[in-house]
Amino acid sequence: MENLYKMLPDQTIAFGPEKCKTLLASLFDSAENVVFFTGRNSADRCGAASFVMETAEECGVNLFRWNHIQPEPDIE
Repeated sequence: MENLYKMLPDQTIAFGPEKCKTLLASLFDSAENVVFFTGRNSADRCGAASFVMETAEECGVNLFRWNHIQPEPDIE
């Protein structure tokens, strides 16, 4: 893992809910307004949407969610 980090020094890798919350908080640190783009249901089903929205609220960020991204078409 250390070699991967050295290869990508300007990248952040976050594991687990607390690290993800820390990463989001650092992204929200210099923002007042954030637009969050998601699909219609998948971000809700896995809990990602509520996680991002709760973290934004804790950080005092105005979060605007646009959840109308269409799923990719099937090849059938």
